[in-house]
Amino acid sequence: MLSLQIIEDRPFAVANKSSTLEKIKDELRQRTSEFSDRNAFNNFWDRTYLESNEWQQEIAFSLSLQLNLLKIAIALTGKPDGQAEK
Repeated sequence: MLSLQIIEDRPFAVANKSSTLEKIKDELRQRTSEFSDRNAFNNFWDRTYLESNEWQQEIAFSLSLQLNLLKIAIALTGKPDGQAEK
């Protein structure tokens, strides 16, 4: 899952955007009432969680998350798909 990969691979740190990742993790932990980053990411994407919460707002938040990931990919590689030039 990409969400867990950003915790493990730390692309935000490489792009000097660690504070952005920390804000995202804090928001996810708060939204899901989880203490663990991994559990927060897993629960956030769980269908039961989305159905039991206002999923429209959660999807809007996920779009913000995706936008931040896109910015990091561009910062690291210069390309929106995150793939470096060959």
